[in-house]
Amino acid sequence: MKTEKIFWTIVVAFAVVLAFSPITILFLLSLNESPALPLKNFPTTKWYEALFQFPGAVDSIINSFMVAGVTTVVAVILGICGGYALVRTKFYGKNLFTGLLLLPMVVPYIIMGISLLSFLLRMGMQPSLVTIIIGHILLAIPYSTLVLTSRFIGFNISLEEAAMDLGADRLTTFRKITLPLIMPGIVTAAILSFIISWEDVAMAVLLAGSQQTAPVFMYTLITKLPKFVPILTAMSAIMFAMAILLAVIMRKAERFSVS
Repeated sequence: MKTEKIFWTIVVAFAVVLAFSPITILFLLSLNESPALPLKNFPTTKWYEALFQFPGAVDSIINSFMVAGVTTVVAVILGICGGYALVRTKFYGKNLFTGLLLLPMVVPYIIMGISLLSFLLRMGMQPSLVTIIIGHILLAIPYSTLVLTSRFIGFNISLEEAAMDLGADRLTTFRKITLPLIMPGIVTAAILSFIISWEDVAMAVLLAGSQQTAPVFMYTLITKLPKFVPILTAMSAIMFAMAILLAVIMRKAERFSVS
């Protein structure tokens, strides 16, 4: 038993090191004067200062926040509607609807991006932040709907019935009873939708016009000279730190929903 415990401890430790070593090195390099190890004049904010002075960098971060924010709001609203419909209603073609809803989860993003770009161009829309938002909403809806569907499945419908028996109409019941009780699921769905939009590059590259999101901005730098590598490490550190912060908040929301 002791030997087995030691073995699995080594396996877990190796997995943790393997998973977090690249990220750790990334953060170290973003605070290192040299673009490569060993550490020199550590820590320094040199590359972060260069990043915020680099043309288009700040604008791309702002664009990412704006795109992710709009995507989150729309995806959560549609997720609430979709989750409610799947759990509370019966309609013809429900299985087909569910399959189509989950389709973006299995289709490669680049294929979805090409298809959506072709469709939007035929509709007279040119690549812009709006087209990116449309693409990201399509990516986020399945995840948002699944999270909120699980909340509606575990919801005690007798609470709604009691409120309506006491005179509340359906809208008031939903606003004062249902919505507060599914709020942890809404928070989780919102953060998950934000992260999906915040990190996407495959679809955003295809749908971006002159205005770029942060991942698209990073992609354009990757295709250029190696001298931009230090700036990329600073941008990557910011992107990853934001994703980790949101993941921690989402985990807290999940624990709150369980309690």
